[in-house]
Amino acid sequence: MASIDLASSDRYQRRRLSAGTTLCREGDFGDTMYLVTEGNLQISKRLIEGAEKVIASLGVGQYAGELSLLTGAQRSATMRATVDTEVIEIDQEAFMQILQEQPQTGLELMQQMARRIHDTTEALILTQLATALAQRGPHRLP
Repeated sequence: MASIDLASSDRYQRRRLSAGTTLCREGDFGDTMYLVTEGNLQISKRLIEGAEKVIASLGVGQYAGELSLLTGAQRSATMRATVDTEVIEIDQEAFMQILQEQPQTGLELMQQMARRIHDTTEALILTQLATALAQRGPHRLP
């Protein structure tokens, strides 16, 4: 797996996070992504002020923050270490270098992104269906 090549390299900046540490918050500016090399990152979205919903839990070999890296958009979610965690921080320059030297890693990233888009789309459809059914009220037969 190409992500193992990144984890064994001393070329990239590593960050150690204690359990409970917030790596970044939804709405923050971001131009880096993270590869989890040890531990676990919890990804959550703000529902309303003071309430968050956990949308993913990422372990070793998984990426987070790729949308901000690729689009320059604000962070779309909050990332928090659930246990002591280590991540590799990848900026745009490092990302381009990785794509040139390890195209398999770029493919892995695209596959993970495609799975996330699929899962998010499915969850959104189910949420909308549940909302529509709840608004419809009890169904009565004539």
